[in-house]
Amino acid sequence: MKEYKFYLDDNDRLNVIPNEVDPNDDLLALSIQKWEAIVGFLEEGKWVSHDNGMLTCGLCAKYHNQVNTCAGCPVRKVTGWPGCVGTPYEEWDMLCRMNTKPTAVALNVKLVIAEGELAFLKSLREESK
Repeated sequence: MKEYKFYLDDNDRLNVIPNEVDPNDDLLALSIQKWEAIVGFLEEGKWVSHDNGMLTCGLCAKYHNQVNTCAGCPVRKVTGWPGCVGTPYEEWDMLCRMNTKPTAVALNVKLVIAEGELAFLKSLREESK
């Protein structure tokens, strides 16, 4: 797998270098790496205003399409829903869209949600073994 680096831009939004995902990479591992980065930033007290959704998600790079069916995505196989509905990401996205101010309480809430999403994705890895 090629090396990806996650960073926060000037607006505290998550980005990734390189910005194009190789579909031959372990995309679940890349999605886990993304959430490990988010948890790490939050644990360091850095505000993550948004994760840039499918632009930084390895699984979305392969499975998200124009009609948002997410057919074949391991997340959808578990939840039965497209767009990560039914996962902690649903709460994360809602909180990010609310443009919550970076307070200590909001940071801790985001950390709990991010840890939940990370645990969920890791459980998919365990299921696939």
